[in-house]
Amino acid sequence: MAMTQREFFEKVIKANVSEELTTKARELIAGLDKRNAQKSSKPTKTQAENEVLKGKMLETLEKGRGYLAVEIGTAMGFSTSKASALAKQLVNEGKATVADVKVKNKGTQKSYTILVEPIEVADETE
Repeated sequence: MAMTQREFFEKVIKANVSEELTTKARELIAGLDKRNAQKSSKPTKTQAENEVLKGKMLETLEKGRGYLAVEIGTAMGFSTSKASALAKQLVNEGKATVADVKVKNKGTQKSYTILVEPIEVADETE
């Protein structure tokens, strides 16, 4: 398995070959951290587009009514998989709920309901 840059720099620091190499490795790790922080703080083009689509879903879909992903996709004009992914994000944000429902000749599927009032969602990163 290939070693990442971070792993390499950490091994250089741990080996303590020389003060100069250790200092340089620490500087390079700080640069990696800075670059990664910039990447994670700026949403990608797709993420920004998805935020717009989720807003349209909240505006368009009737609150309090359950929708299958295929119904959301049809109503919004995008694929069922896209509708399902965006609906899951709304559930994670506390703006929708999800429940299993039985659909004739299809088995059990997820039904997404847009909430009238969003609920507070606990942050799992803490």
